[in-house]
This record gives sequence, C-alpha cells and structure tokens, in this order.
Amino acid sequence: MKTGMLLSLAPVLAAAMTVFAAGAGERAACRNPVIYADCPDPTMCRAGDYVYLVTTMHFVPGAPVMRSKDMVHWETVSYVFDRFDFGPQYSLEDGKSAYGGGQWATSLVHHGGKFYAWFIANGSGGFVYTADRPEGPWKLLTRAPHLHDCSILFVATGSEVHLCLDDAVSVARAFRRVGSLRAAGG
Repeated sequence: MKTGMLLSLAPVLAAAMTVFAAGAGERAACRNPVIYADCPDPTMCRAGDYVYLVTTMHFVPGAPVMRSKDMVHWETVSYVFDRFDFGPQYSLEDGKSAYGGGQWATSLVHHGGKFYAWFIANGSGGFVYTADRPEGPWKLLTRAPHLHDCSILFVATGSEVHLCLDDAVSVARAFRRVGSLRAAGG
C-alpha cells in the first residue's frame, strides 16, 4: 500500500523538491538517488526552516532522523531510539532473533512544539516516541496497537488534545483513541 502511494506521489515529491530547493529563487540541482542510502518508507514533516525525514528498515537501525533545508542535501541529526530493549529477540539472546521483522512504516508529525514518531515492530506492536527537538532526546510516550502503515492524527475535543492512531489501510474505520496528551505527560 505505501509503495503504491509513494509511486503515485513521485511527481508531487519531484515538484516539491524543486519548490523547496528554490526557496531563495534559485533552483538546486539534484540527482537520483537524492539520499544515497537504503531509506525505504520515508515519512516527512516540515518544522521551521527544515524538512525532517524518518526512515524504516528490516534491521531495526534506530529510526534515523534526517533533515534538509532544500530536500537535496540531507544530514542525520539523531535516532528515535538507541536500543530496542523489548525482548530477548532484539538483543539476539536465548537463540532468538527479530531483526528480520524490523521497524516499519514510521509516521512523523510535528505538533504543538513536539515531534512524534510512531512505528511498528513486527511481533511487538507499535511504539510512539516524542521529542521536543528532532535532535532528541527521544522518549517512549506509549505503546500502541500493531496497525499496518499507521498514521498519527491530533484531534481537539474541548480543552484536551487527543493523540489518535489509525490504520491507513482502513481509513474509513473509526480512529483508535490512545489517550489524552495531558494524561500521557505531553
């Protein structure tokens, strides 16, 4: 699903690269691949002068966070997590291994001055991390259900803001409410 969506967005992303890169009235020259690395399933958001990108990987490499002012020149600024201590399979202990299961389909959002990243680890469910700055430190906000190609949405109801998580494959389904940010410490 995400691959098809990304392919259909390819012309839009190419145009956006030109628009973002031409911020000062100049066109930035770029070649494919823009990022010469394995960066599948990218998710992006803009905050201030930068576009931030988090990628995914079958080896659970820590969810690298990259940034760019022109979408041509990228730098890695942090990782969402340094260690993934959610069972012996992630430390290759007791003859177990989950590294082929990976960390997938991250959703990155900047909201209310904070960054949020939700991803899925096959066999372990979802993980929502937050940081005040993309450079970190990132901390685990909540565990979430395992949903394919997840997305983050913030919904205001009265005086509270709720972090809602949904499965992008079944958008028509009602959003799953995880809880208020106030209750989660945000």
